[in-house]
Amino acid sequence: MVRIIIFALLMWSVCIYAILRGGFSERVVAVSFLCGAGLTQLVVSPYAVRFQHVEIGVLLIDLVVFAIFFAVALFSRKFWPLWITAMQGVGILAHFAPLLSIMPRAYGMAIALWSWPMMVLLAAATYHHHHQMATTGPWRD
Repeated sequence: MVRIIIFALLMWSVCIYAILRGGFSERVVAVSFLCGAGLTQLVVSPYAVRFQHVEIGVLLIDLVVFAIFFAVALFSRKFWPLWITAMQGVGILAHFAPLLSIMPRAYGMAIALWSWPMMVLLAAATYHHHHQMATTGPWRD
């Protein structure tokens, strides 16, 4: 439970920072994170049966977020969106773990695992963008 609270604080802090200080790419990714996290809470199975089967609703949300990240990576001149897209892709692969009869807790942790480095990457990308804007001026996203 503590881990979930810490991640929620981290996610909200990083996403607000990205929305306030980031460029277009950082803002789109931040809003995607917030929307994806909120929608996931609405579609995830009840706790008693959570992650005992493929969470179709969560998978669909993750696929939409992946598509958004992929679009950002295609049109951005920055390199970091490729990394965040790849991390989201690995998270999507974890949705197929129940087909291999793994423990539900391991499935849930595998889905959530990549969210942590994605937050760190978004924070670093936002810092880099803000620092670049302050030192060299604006440039096209």
